[in-house]
Amino acid sequence: MRGIEHIARLLGLGRKQIASQDRRASQRVTINLPVRVTGENDCANGACIARNVSEGGMLVTPNLTGDRGRRVRVDPGQGAEAVTARIVGQRPEGTGLAFLAGEEGRALAHWMVERAHGGGA
Repeated sequence: MRGIEHIARLLGLGRKQIASQDRRASQRVTINLPVRVTGENDCANGACIARNVSEGGMLVTPNLTGDRGRRVRVDPGQGAEAVTARIVGQRPEGTGLAFLAGEEGRALAHWMVERAHGGGA
């Protein structure tokens, strides 16, 4: 399977939509798609916007109420498979989530980039 940055470039995305690598293993792509995030003890409030995604995780808003390490379920709807993630950080711009299953996370990231930028919406 090709990397998310390859898919983003095939879709003609520019540097503004593909974020720099920072410390991450894979690049982030701006998507701004609705997702449903649920977690144990109501740490996740349900309706969120996935601001960006990489093969390793995503940034969602509004911020989730769970602590770092808390497991959540990310469901993009529209026939895509939900994946399990954990909260890895809170920032003013949103909550960082890391996918727990690598292949499932990569598949979801690719699907979301295609959905956001490939006309699949």
